[in-house]
Amino acid sequence: MSGRWFRIPPGTIWAVTWGGLFKLETNQFLKVSDGREIGGVVLAIYESRAGGLWLGQQALGALTRLRADEKTATRIPGASVSLDVRVMVEDSAGYLWIGSQDEGLYRWQNGHCVHFGKADGLGSLSIWSLRADADGTVWIGTCGGGLSRWRRGKITTWTTKHGLVNDVICQILEDDHGNLWLGSYGGVFRINRVELELSARREGGPAIHCIGYGKADGLPSIECQGGFQPSGLRSRDGRLCFPTIKGLAVVQPDQVASNSVTPLVIVEDLVADGRSQMSVVTMTDPKATNRAPPPVLRILPGEKNLEFRYTATSLTAPEKVRFKYRLAGLESDWLDAGAKRTITYSRVPPGDYAFQVTACNNDGVWNTTGATCAVIVLPHFWQTKGLLIASALAALAGAAGLANFVAARRMRYRLERVERERAVERERRRIAQDMHDDLGSHLTEIALLSEFAQNTESPPEAVRADAHKIMIKARALTASLDEIVWAVDPANDSLESFVTYACSFAENYLRIARMACRLELPDQLPHVVLLTEVRHNLFLTFKEALNNAVKHSRASEVRIHITHVAGVFTVTIRDNGIGLANGAELNPQVAPGDSTGDLPGQRTGLVNMRERMAAIHGRCEVGSGSNPGTSVKLTVALSVK
Repeated sequence: MSGRWFRIPPGTIWAVTWGGLFKLETNQFLKVSDGREIGGVVLAIYESRAGGLWLGQQALGALTRLRADEKTATRIPGASVSLDVRVMVEDSAGYLWIGSQDEGLYRWQNGHCVHFGKADGLGSLSIWSLRADADGTVWIGTCGGGLSRWRRGKITTWTTKHGLVNDVICQILEDDHGNLWLGSYGGVFRINRVELELSARREGGPAIHCIGYGKADGLPSIECQGGFQPSGLRSRDGRLCFPTIKGLAVVQPDQVASNSVTPLVIVEDLVADGRSQMSVVTMTDPKATNRAPPPVLRILPGEKNLEFRYTATSLTAPEKVRFKYRLAGLESDWLDAGAKRTITYSRVPPGDYAFQVTACNNDGVWNTTGATCAVIVLPHFWQTKGLLIASALAALAGAAGLANFVAARRMRYRLERVERERAVERERRRIAQDMHDDLGSHLTEIALLSEFAQNTESPPEAVRADAHKIMIKARALTASLDEIVWAVDPANDSLESFVTYACSFAENYLRIARMACRLELPDQLPHVVLLTEVRHNLFLTFKEALNNAVKHSRASEVRIHITHVAGVFTVTIRDNGIGLANGAELNPQVAPGDSTGDLPGQRTGLVNMRERMAAIHGRCEVGSGSNPGTSVKLTVALSVK
């Protein structure tokens, strides 16, 4: 058996072991575990105030209540079927607190259960020790997560980062002076409740001070035993018993000597890049009234690493002396050095500093004065104030020169832009003149047709045909003239103007062709300036797509979808006609709706559309639409001004 025992009532001894529960009767241990209500592994036993024993076990309900000969197995709501109970305690309100291995902490009463885990503040899900105070506070010792405290619904946790000796807490006991005594894998250590309370009130406050005891203080081993209950005991006479892996350790708190002697603090040396700077030590006696000023050490330029070496005189447990330090002028807060007696600073900037260090003895008595070493880090010549001022003036002069350069460059850019705009205007006038000449030739054709129509010898049918040609030609020339005027007018150099004109043209053109026009436009278009070339090629490609839909698609409806997203302008023309055939979307020489591809007059239509879009760094994509229809997608990148 493991030696874990519990006595109830007087004269009866119960033992919980890895082999189950045993009871001592007539100088012989009899096995009580039956494999049903009481399992084969029982690691915790606890006597409730209402009478009877609670047994913590692995699986089999996890908890069993033993009262007289009655055995009642209880399942913890929400716990796994393999719950491993290691420790229990009953608080002042009657709640039973249950600590488990790897499944956290449970608070149970009359079937109602609350679970606590890491999200609630615990440092570990393995609970090895519990202690309940009269005010309802519950102390929680974990395996690997330090010490926790539950009070009024809040869990506060302390670990080695806060000053604990070890994070595996096997036992939690208390003496008559308000101190908690903890058995751990790092020996036995003592914490004052007042320090814990101050630490809990101030998050990020000073580290707590623990007084630890190890082999030098009489422990047979620094590793205490844990993970079962009961594993620690306070006797009636106030002695505290801690089991270790090499035997039982008994502490008499009232007989533990307290060291009230304040340690003397000494700064032994300052080493700069391997070179010692001190020939004398700086010792501060806290009881001395006349103290000499600290020496001032000068560090040469370029010495980057400063190593301060210090110590403290304490004849009682010198290995337990702890230090705090700071480099005034660089740090404002004190830093905990633990037992380290050397601190290194790298790349300390030039300036005046004071290295301050203080220490406490093994019982936490601090030297409130400490020791001080004044240090002056000398600058390089380029770090002096005069050179820094000159450098600042040079930087200002450079900034002024750069500003002038930028201003001149901007002015040159503006002049170049004005010149480009003038060149564009001249080009527009030339284009307008060329288009005017072209219109003149067409007007000449109309005049000739008019003369033919006036010939009295011509049959009436020929006259009517010539008149019809004149009407069609006149309308086409009127539309062309309108397009030319719109294209060359600088007032129309905007995305919004283009969309307005293109949509108006599409509606009129499709209405004449007796086809429905559906427009899908964004609520608002950004202000984008379109160059003349972009506007001209984009509109001609759009017009060609509409012309193909009217002539070849046999559609009843055309949808025009316009978007401008992330600087990309897209126009999509979809019809509900007969669609593409014979791979027309892959062969740009086949016109939409042409199943044979032998319309010579239309073979270059798609090629021209793609070439126009390529000229403005855009794309023309022709493919199948819906029902089945044809889709023409025009895409070009436009930057927002």
